[in-house]
Amino acid sequence: MKIIIVSDLHLTFDDKVSNFTGESIFLSFLEKVKKSEIQEFILAGDIFELWQGGFFLTEEKRFYKTYDKYQKIFKTLQSMNCKVDYVYGNHDNYWNKVDKSISQYVFIHTLDYAIYISHGHEYDEIYQNKFYQRLGRMGTEFWSLIEKVLSVKTATEILKKQTYKFGKNLSDIDLEKFYKNVEKFIDDKAINIVICGHTHIPDIKSFKNSIILNSGNWCDGNTNYVYIDTDKNRFGIAEYNANSDLLV
Repeated sequence: MKIIIVSDLHLTFDDKVSNFTGESIFLSFLEKVKKSEIQEFILAGDIFELWQGGFFLTEEKRFYKTYDKYQKIFKTLQSMNCKVDYVYGNHDNYWNKVDKSISQYVFIHTLDYAIYISHGHEYDEIYQNKFYQRLGRMGTEFWSLIEKVLSVKTATEILKKQTYKFGKNLSDIDLEKFYKNVEKFIDDKAINIVICGHTHIPDIKSFKNSIILNSGNWCDGNTNYVYIDTDKNRFGIAEYNANSDLLV
């Protein structure tokens, strides 16, 4: 079985806060997937950026404005020649209310593998605490407003100086604890391959007899994807290049 996974596009209608790598290159990527022998394509969360953009807008309005802006992407996804699954992330808050088929995870079981795909925020200790989760969203809203009032450069300089009370930015992810939580999940559930995003850092790690793959992101020029071929025991992380074939 051939599978491709991507995550963390952070699509938003608001160009002032958008850092999406680009619609044209993502559409090119989807067309290559469409013409390939891929059997399942999975978007593993944070497809939308619903925490910011258009200050004081509700997540519902942000969702529909973003969906309208990127209709080409969503129409292409609907016309794929393979199965397409959607997993919601912590920035997709309203999406799962609109489409009930979007789930917290995808589980794929083959003869040799048990594969678990989720966004990954459930492994992040910040998002295990509802208070900090809400505080983080309020902070994102606040800096979105600052960027509109001041220049983006000035806002960024201020943000760098504003650290969390205990010397750590609230938005920082403790990667060591993050992967410890993934390992605990593997121990509890007996999974062969765990795939997640959330950290925006493409990575591959081994733990006991299991593999952990992080799908990276499609922001700031990055074009990461995870590929799996269960029949040939091949898996890894790649950077999409419009001039090259997909690795799977």
